Amino acid sequence: MNTAEKPSTPQNERHAELIERIGKNLEEYHASLMSFDKRELIEMAGRIHAMSDAYSYLCDGGFEDGELDFLLQFKNPLEIVAEGWLDHNIDIDDVMGFAFADVMRHKEDWLASYPLVDGAAGLTDNGPRRFMDVSFPEFIGCIMPNASVSVEESHEWLRVEDELGAAAESDDPYDKRLMLLVGPTGGVLLHERDVFIKESGPFDAVVSRAADPETKVYFIEAARLDGETARLNVFDAGSIAEYVKRLREIALPCDSVFLYYGIADTLWVKHNEHRQAPDKYKTYRGQPLRYSYYLPENMREMDRLMNAEMSRRMDYQIGDLKTGIKSISEIPAETPSPPEMPGSGRTSEPDVTKPTPTASKKPSISDKLRAGKEKAAANKSKNSATTTKKEKEID
Repeated sequence: MNTAEKPSTPQNERHAELIERIGKNLEEYHASLMSFDKRELIEMAGRIHAMSDAYSYLCDGGFEDGELDFLLQFKNPLEIVAEGWLDHNIDIDDVMGFAFADVMRHKEDWLASYPLVDGAAGLTDNGPRRFMDVSFPEFIGCIMPNASVSVEESHEWLRVEDELGAAAESDDPYDKRLMLLVGPTGGVLLHERDVFIKESGPFDAVVSRAADPETKVYFIEAARLDGETARLNVFDAGSIAEYVKRLREIALPCDSVFLYYGIADTLWVKHNEHRQAPDKYKTYRGQPLRYSYYLPENMREMDRLMNAEMSRRMDYQIGDLKTGIKSISEIPAETPSPPEMPGSGRTSEPDVTKPTPTASKKPSISDKLRAGKEKAAANKSKNSATTTKKEKEID
């Protein structure tokens, strides 16, 4: 006997015989179905399904002593097991009740995903929604349906759309995560990462609007580029007051500030030093301050927070942009500048109500931080060399 082959036993042989027989039973049953019309086949769906379930069960094996011998006494053992399955005492109301309860637990998903009759109430609760794979003009057009200036005509909103396009093109995940504050007096586009750092300009910008019920908060993920159009995943944060309350709890302490004046001109300053004398850092080597990036004490904790927030938002109900997002008050064509960010001298992301000259594509946050670290390391090395030289002179 070849030891590689599975040994033949009476049990295996009888199971093989059963499989061959029920295979013929199923073929004959399928052939008999050809004589029925479509309506009759629909009515027979339960029995058809029972025959298939019985066949799968019998092929899997695992029989107790005497069970195979019993089944092989019948010409059509498949029919015997299928009939037993159909006769089994299952209360369909109980089974359907569980299924319907699950439908009701996720009713927002059904309301957002399936066609509704005219006049249906649809989504009526005020819970947060997510709107996936939309363009910026589509999004702004829904939250400001009566705006006197469209995205295509507004210099300010066109600039925001350009920034979103650059974010979608970036390989830096921090660049892709943004926050948009929109209200009747204007709008602000911020990097979400900076918002999560206490006492940063973006953090203060959000907190300062906590008492403004007309300000809406949207998280934006610049997912991809479709030609020249950025495709966005938009998350409605709901009440700004509730969001600010939570932001105060989860935001991380600020450790230092990275100041960007140009590719070759950067500074890395401790947060307390910068806070005490912000005017001191408005220029460097004759270059005006262009961007400020606030750094937390623990970057790993920042990564954890960013991932946790995105995971939380993916639990939002999917909404239809045209029917599931609330519009805000009309924003005038020429909007006044919003209040200055708390903390004189601090810079933040550009305000969408302030036109700025078109600039070349700015480096990503990672590029700027890397440049700052390299420069800091070079300065440290230079200072160390100077100290060593002075020690030698003293000796």
